[in-house]
Amino acid sequence: MVNIVCFMGGACGDIVTAVIDPKDAQLDGNRIKLPLHRQLLKKPHLYKKDSAKNEYIDFISNNYKSIPSHDTDFHIRNNHKFITIEVNDIDIGMWAAERFQKLHSPHVWDEMMKASNYKTVKDYAQALIDHKTLISPNADMCIDLKDIVDGKIQNYFDIDEKSKVFYQQWLNSQ
Repeated sequence: MVNIVCFMGGACGDIVTAVIDPKDAQLDGNRIKLPLHRQLLKKPHLYKKDSAKNEYIDFISNNYKSIPSHDTDFHIRNNHKFITIEVNDIDIGMWAAERFQKLHSPHVWDEMMKASNYKTVKDYAQALIDHKTLISPNADMCIDLKDIVDGKIQNYFDIDEKSKVFYQQWLNSQ
């Protein structure tokens, strides 16, 4: 079964996904690029039914050991095993929120802010912190975002040499 990495934007879920399985992952500046077909659950509105999402997971698990997802409710509702990334304090929350804002076009940022009723970057940072209350009790593994940023992802996974090099390159780009 594929490892589902469920997280909010800016919380480094793509690097966790790539460390678990670096297949087709690329570092583009300071961001991870995954092929579009590997990240369809980051846009859950593309699917009308849970059954279609579950079919996607079955299909993608034939090719990858991990995929990213923003569809928390879907995974909880379907009792999926998943990994989440926790944001535990406002400093790392602000880092993640500002990172999300910088990595996306103003249109994407504004659309997300409007859809979720956040008014400021700090509101989004607080939402990242609050998100763990919903998701962490349902996750099979919780990774502290600070550990990812501090180069401690090996505390959570045994990773191969290719993944270690990729992760170090990503860390250096941050």
